[in-house]
Amino acid sequence: MSAITYLEGLEKFNSMRLRANLALWLAHLTRRCQCLASIEQLTGGKAPRQRRDAGMRFVPIACIVGSVGRRHDFTRGFLPLASVNAQRWAQIYMAMVSPQGVPEVELLQVGDVYIVQDGHHRISAARAVGLDQIAAHVTELVN
Repeated sequence: MSAITYLEGLEKFNSMRLRANLALWLAHLTRRCQCLASIEQLTGGKAPRQRRDAGMRFVPIACIVGSVGRRHDFTRGFLPLASVNAQRWAQIYMAMVSPQGVPEVELLQVGDVYIVQDGHHRISAARAVGLDQIAAHVTELVN
């Protein structure tokens, strides 16, 4: 483990946490929610008729707007909130900037947007690194 990269990751995490706090403060002032969308919100509360494996692809991070089970751990911009472990985030950041990279994330597709099943930390770190897209295994939900 490279100490410099790990420390850089912790610094980046702390910077992102400060940005998250600012985003939450502004959201409170403007009465806008900064939470990720839930699957129920994106499907209109209806259970999908079918799930179809859409395979591997690169997905624009800006199109990832929801979460299954962790919608209160990250802001809409995938800034980490207080419940996110700084050490784990920094390790993922370190892997993200290394030649080894990180495994693809698991996403559900609802129309033109995506919901995270697995990979919240990876998406957050990818945004911190400045990536516009992330490798994902996608399952399409059909209503």
